[in-house]
Amino acid sequence: MGGKIAIQTTRLAKSFGGNEVIKDCSMCIREGTIYGFLGANGAGKTTMFKLLTGLLTPDFGDVEILGENMLQYRDKMLSQIGSLIEAPTFYEHLSAYKNLEIHSEYMGVEGFGVDKALKMVGLSDTQEKASSKFSLGMRQRLGIARAIIHKPKILILDEPINGLDPMGIRAMRELFLSLAKEYGITILLSSHILSEIEHVADKIGVIVNGTIVCETDLAPIKAEHKNSLEDYFFTIMSGGNSYDKTYEIRT
Repeated sequence: MGGKIAIQTTRLAKSFGGNEVIKDCSMCIREGTIYGFLGANGAGKTTMFKLLTGLLTPDFGDVEILGENMLQYRDKMLSQIGSLIEAPTFYEHLSAYKNLEIHSEYMGVEGFGVDKALKMVGLSDTQEKASSKFSLGMRQRLGIARAIIHKPKILILDEPINGLDPMGIRAMRELFLSLAKEYGITILLSSHILSEIEHVADKIGVIVNGTIVCETDLAPIKAEHKNSLEDYFFTIMSGGNSYDKTYEIRT
């Protein structure tokens, strides 16, 4: 797959209290693509996302965002990144509009603007309703709106469809595809719902016990494993080695 590299990590390592959570972890994501990040609970997905966004500092290895070293140029690069990592928090007494307005002013760029961002996630009709009154799905939508409002070049989403009903899941799926295809936004997302990754991803990475063990284009896997794609993923995520190495792509 062509295009410049948007995100690249090289041999990342991160430990907490002597426990190595991320080890020898390398990842490569090209601009304008959607990368599905798969792994069991506790495999290291959220820690990787925090390393990519500068919320954590690696013990070893490098993170490059749009060709720049994230550690050296963190403040500059954060304006190019939108993220939703873990449960979003808001000014609970304020409306969705006011929350996004404050965030937009903080980012200092017009981007999509508050009205369009709310429309894109289906929250245009919330009016003056305080975010404290939002359902889990509505809060998730608002978190996504906040992540995209400044029209970032890179979008990093940790379980973005958490709490959404089937209609909401479908709407966010269509949004992610639109952001990548129409606006050229590079999207890195994780989901425990494998079918959603199948619907949107161009490429997947599978992390097992803190190491990315497989990184591959999704199309050939879907063509070969029409009826057993779930089994294919589970084999890799459980640490098995029965997957076909011809699919593995390291770029």
